[in-house]
Amino acid sequence: MLSDDESLNEWAFRQPNIGSIINTAFELNSTALSGCTTVQQIAANTTAITAISKNTYAMKVCAKNATLAPKFISYMSDEMALKLGYGYLKYNIGAMVTVNWYGTPLQFRVVHKNYLVSNKIVLLSENIIVSIPWNSAQTNTYTTSTIRTYLNDNVLKGFADEIQNAIIAPPLPCHNGATAVTCNDKIWIPSVTEMGYGTKDYAPDEGTVFDYYKNLGQSSKVKTLNGTSTIWWLRTPDSGNSGAAWCVGADGSLDGNGVT
Repeated sequence: MLSDDESLNEWAFRQPNIGSIINTAFELNSTALSGCTTVQQIAANTTAITAISKNTYAMKVCAKNATLAPKFISYMSDEMALKLGYGYLKYNIGAMVTVNWYGTPLQFRVVHKNYLVSNKIVLLSENIIVSIPWNSAQTNTYTTSTIRTYLNDNVLKGFADEIQNAIIAPPLPCHNGATAVTCNDKIWIPSVTEMGYGTKDYAPDEGTVFDYYKNLGQSSKVKTLNGTSTIWWLRTPDSGNSGAAWCVGADGSLDGNGVT
């Protein structure tokens, strides 16, 4: 009766003696859980919640119930929290989150909450994962750029299907040269504005500064590739040079480079 089918679960969680049903379905052997007749009683019973949390599949199913979900946040792995869409509840600004990418655990930092969409977090890779051109063509048109295509194809596919499905594509402010456009992408690189560099000539405003970077200096923006501090791309084009885009220097300073 309990499954990954949300409509089925909505009905199941309204049944009398739901605690006993969960206890039997997942063979949890919990007297405390079995004695709960409603979802509300389960949520109020710490022993029952602990019993469910010890079974990953039971917790995954029960966490889809709005009343029970908040009770499992502290028990969830990073992967489970993201798959179920509870990253907003689990993490604060600056928290580190570990996610498997093509089977390799990578670290991401929570840099903002409620950015462009409500009840979501923005995760920024703690370090550089690959080295590619901003655009293999000599133009700083972001919508058709090499890096945008790579991010939303190769990079996105490296995450578990459930995480891919949980990621929201916000209305992201971007530019093709000096022309403002909106991109609805699941994976994207930050802008000059978002990284807290302020207003710069030939760097169009794109979004607002991420909360994590509001009170941090240049060194907080340094990222490494294979252990070496390396420049990394921002999505902001140089509006005064059609063949250039902005990037973060190896020392964390704002820099620019040819897109190829």
